This record gives sequence, structure tokens and C-alpha cells, in this order.
Amino acid sequence: MNLGKQIPDFKAETTEGPLQMYEYIKDSWSVLMTHPASLTPVCTTEMSEYIKLIYEFENRKTKLLTMSFDSKEKNKQWVEDIIALSKVDSSKPLPFPLIADENREIGVMLGMIEKEKQNAPGIYFPARHCVIIGPDTKIKGIFVHSASTGRNMTEILRALDSAQLTFKTGVATPVNWKIGDNVIVPEKLPKDQVEKFVKNLQTVALPSKQTYLQVGELK
Repeated sequence: MNLGKQIPDFKAETTEGPLQMYEYIKDSWSVLMTHPASLTPVCTTEMSEYIKLIYEFENRKTKLLTMSFDSKEKNKQWVEDIIALSKVDSSKPLPFPLIADENREIGVMLGMIEKEKQNAPGIYFPARHCVIIGPDTKIKGIFVHSASTGRNMTEILRALDSAQLTFKTGVATPVNWKIGDNVIVPEKLPKDQVEKFVKNLQTVALPSKQTYLQVGELK
């Protein structure tokens, strides 16, 4: 699983029933978050925050799905805890599918779990990925966090905003960029495309006297 490569069209069993990856995302953006096991503390806090921010992803026309390397039965137990911690309406189901990959087959296929660790006993803690997938089914971003470090949902949304902007316009985004900030214009970007999306283009003066750092405002 590498940046720019297509994510496989895998089949999975979820809390909402069978899922076919490409059929589920259907030309939309999507974010896949994986968890080493169900009923774990750090992951539970992440999942509850995911629910609270569902509208942020919906506003970005992005579908969410999550995966635990655990059984469907444990996932169903976990969903109750997640919803309770999120303090949302407990009568409503989880607003995104939770994949059960108990045999770690999908994890191995996606390169999140080493083949020799597929049947290893215990929890495989390194399998904590967050993958941003474009409407072309290609991978636009990958985050990997340790099991002891809760993911930053603000940064995931920021990276999604940047990926969507690049996909639409071809521009790049600088350090700490957020919506409304200036963008970077790659030198290889066609002039007509630059003129379509960017105004007030400037070249930053650097000691090397190279002109590779060009910035501007989005129109």
C-alpha cells in the first residue's frame, strides 16, 4: 500500500453487513481508519470523536469506514461503548461501517500487517493506519500512529482538505496550511491552470536563486 497506488477492491464483513470496497466508495473521497483490536482504550476515544465529526466529513463529501482486526461479535460490543462515550443519540447506529478482519487477511493484503504475523497470537499493535483515498481509488495520504498515541482528527481533516485541493487544482500546500492560506504552485503546473485557480502569484527569493518556491492566493 503506497501513495498514488490504487487501494484493492476488497470484500469485507462489517457491522452493517457485507461490504465491497469500490461499491461502497462509489467515486467519492473516503477515509479508512484501522484499529489493532476492538474494546481498546485509545481506539475507543478516536472512534467516539469520529462520530462527533461525521458532519465535517460529510461536508467534504467523504465516506468513512473503519476496521478492527477482531471478530464481528466483539465489534458489535465495541460499538455500544463507542456510542456511549461519544454521547450521541444511542438509538442511532454507528454512522459508518466497522469492518471485522479477525483473520487479518485484509490487513496483510493492504500491507498493514506482515504476512508472518498474520496468525501470531495477541494484538498486532502496529496496525494503526489512517488512509485517505481519492475518488479515483488512489491513496492520497497515509498516517501511522503508535498504539499509545491517539490520532489528531484536526490534522486528518486538514490533510483531507489539502488532498482534495490538490486533486482539483494541482497546487500544493505549505507547512501548517489551512483553508484560506496561500498555496504553493509547482513549476510544472500549466500556465492556464495556474491562471484558472491562483492569483497574485509570487516567487519567493532564496539564497540559491532558484525559482522553485512560488506562492499565491486561491481565486
